[in-house]
Amino acid sequence: MVLPLAVLAASGSAVTAGVVGAAAQLPQVLAALQVGALVDRRERKGLMVIADIVRAVAFVAIGVEVMFGEARVVPLVLLALVTGVGDAVFHASASSYLPSLVGDRDLMRANGLVEASDAAATLTGPAAGGWLLQALGPLVAFVANAMSFVASAMLLARLPKNFPAQQKSGADESVLAGLRLVRRDRAQAVLLVSACYLHLLAAAAFLPLLVRANAELRLTPLTTGLIVSAAGVGGLMSSIVIARFCVLVLPSSAARQGDCG
Repeated sequence: MVLPLAVLAASGSAVTAGVVGAAAQLPQVLAALQVGALVDRRERKGLMVIADIVRAVAFVAIGVEVMFGEARVVPLVLLALVTGVGDAVFHASASSYLPSLVGDRDLMRANGLVEASDAAATLTGPAAGGWLLQALGPLVAFVANAMSFVASAMLLARLPKNFPAQQKSGADESVLAGLRLVRRDRAQAVLLVSACYLHLLAAAAFLPLLVRANAELRLTPLTTGLIVSAAGVGGLMSSIVIARFCVLVLPSSAARQGDCG
């Protein structure tokens, strides 16, 4: 939330804020298969640590550009792309790493808890970012965000490494295999299209909200952050329900299947 809002405040251009915000989201949609091929061939914990460090450096650079560089479009777009690639690599690596930490029986519940933590971050992050932006300025807000990535990298460094199984095919073949899977499997194709649609829809709805809050309603960054944080309430509640469902329903279903067998 802080990135497009800070760019909008510094540049006064909704177009610039929209382009930068879209650049941060673009790699998660367009580079999904390439990132998946990378995660299939590299140690996952290391990839997550590198993604955290790269994003930390990128956000400090964004803060410097917004504060002292007149919010130029090209540097901001390039840095936003870097953060987007880091997001894509981190999330893909984390999804592949999680099964090595928990058993198959607890995997769905663990995924629910991960979603709950993401929703909690959505619930608190925009409000905290808005307050920092309003009270201390964009540079401090982006440095604080960068420090959160550094803290994440330090915590991840304590976890065991996770190497993927050896594969004979190259990265290009892996990407082509992913494309063939999407083409053959209707469910995979629907999921991919839905993810692209949701990313585009979120970006399309978010920017007008920021522009109206800033230009027409004259809301402070803190108030805008609180409004955006409300989106985390639904995600947090649904993830808690899913985690509870996994605890109460799935074990009994598995037991019934075992009795039938």
